[in-house]
Amino acid sequence: MADGQPNYTSSKEGMENEDRSISKPGSKRREVASRAGTRSVASLTPEQLARKRANDREAQRSIRQRTKTHIQELEQRIRDLSQDQDVRDLEQIKRRNTELEEELRQLRELLGRSESSVASSPELTPLSCKSMIMNVNGMRQPTPPTSHPLTLKQNKPRMDSTIPPQQNGTAYEMPGPMSNGASRPAWELSLQFLPPTGPVDSILIGLLQRQRNIATQGTPSSLLIGPYHPDFRGLVNPEVTNNIHPVASIICNLFQRIEYTGFAEKAAALFLVYHFVQWQILPTMETYRNIPDWFRPRPSQLVTLHPFWTSLAIWGKLRDVIIGDQEKYATEEFMTLYQHCISVNWPFRDEDILMFVGEDVRVTDAFVRHIETQANWSLSESFQRRYPELRDVCRFAEVSAPLMSNGN
Repeated sequence: MADGQPNYTSSKEGMENEDRSISKPGSKRREVASRAGTRSVASLTPEQLARKRANDREAQRSIRQRTKTHIQELEQRIRDLSQDQDVRDLEQIKRRNTELEEELRQLRELLGRSESSVASSPELTPLSCKSMIMNVNGMRQPTPPTSHPLTLKQNKPRMDSTIPPQQNGTAYEMPGPMSNGASRPAWELSLQFLPPTGPVDSILIGLLQRQRNIATQGTPSSLLIGPYHPDFRGLVNPEVTNNIHPVASIICNLFQRIEYTGFAEKAAALFLVYHFVQWQILPTMETYRNIPDWFRPRPSQLVTLHPFWTSLAIWGKLRDVIIGDQEKYATEEFMTLYQHCISVNWPFRDEDILMFVGEDVRVTDAFVRHIETQANWSLSESFQRRYPELRDVCRFAEVSAPLMSNGN
């Protein structure tokens, strides 16, 4: 009976063995592949393996070195390009400065010849350049008046607009302060200047045109017009010219040769003219706002051709009269008497006008506040006797400020 029964166990084991035999070839292939992946290293001798690792390390070092060298070359190229641009900018500035110095030398000669023909007023004793230099050279860091604490101004103009070109060959059109139908900003409108006929106008208009030409060459604004504060070293010591911006240097050299009643008047006029010229070179809102509102141009200066110097009179209505009757008032006699008679009525010492900031010599903030108050300016009796009809458009010394309020 037992012999006649089928052997189920054997059949079952056979089937399992068959299943295992079917799956086994895949396993063998994986094992073979795994062994093949390690055979290239495992089959190497220690010497061969050491050489392979050394070669790998050397290749990695080479790649890193090439990358580092390439980065260094790029960085050096950037430095070279930057230095080349700096050198080009510096050379351009040096060339322009040399041209300005030559122009200034020629205009100084012209100005000297002009001054030698003008007789000085017997009633005036203007402070000479020599005495100014002695006063300032002997001055240490000045102590300001106790009623006027001093702090340096920090408002530096940002110059970022283009400069309108000269419009024609007969008039020098410069930006003016009035708005018009085209909604142009006040600081971009043009003043109507006559071609220069005297040394003062020649120097100032020549300076404007040169700096405006430099602006078209991409010169940075900070190099174009100079800082907010002019460096007065060029005024108190003519031999000191290093590190003084050309705009300040040329204006200081001009004012060395213009006689005023005192150093305060000379310094005050220079400060106002400096900011007026900065605005004319670069007509932006910032440079325009650096000019006192009462010193900003009036409509007459926008529509009527006039000498440049007539735009520098302190009182707006006086400028209107001068421009309206140029045959009578826009004369050398008027300009000379005005310069000799203008007074800023500074109540403190000359030593309280200037201060040292590093190597620079600047006007004190107390002095700036004083000269930017129009009521502090007046004209002396000599001017009143010669031009009594101008009483209502300026302030005579013997007339109180309230009565002259309509002269703004």
